Amino acid sequence: MSELDVTVVEHGTRGTGQGVGGSRQGIGPPSKCKCPKCGTTVSHTPNIPCSTIKCPKCGSPMSGA
Repeated sequence: MSELDVTVVEHGTRGTGQGVGGSRQGIGPPSKCKCPKCGTTVSHTPNIPCSTIKCPKCGSPMSGA
């Protein structure tokens, strides 16, 4: 059997790490809930998903605005 030649290639530096240099992922939860049907907006209550709030005008589930 013959010996294998192994070449070590050095790249100089390593990467910058996970998530370094990218844009931020978001600005937090929505401040208002909006009705997708009629467009009515209401203030968002912390820890309560907008989808569980019904629109005061038409009764449809709200969504984050």
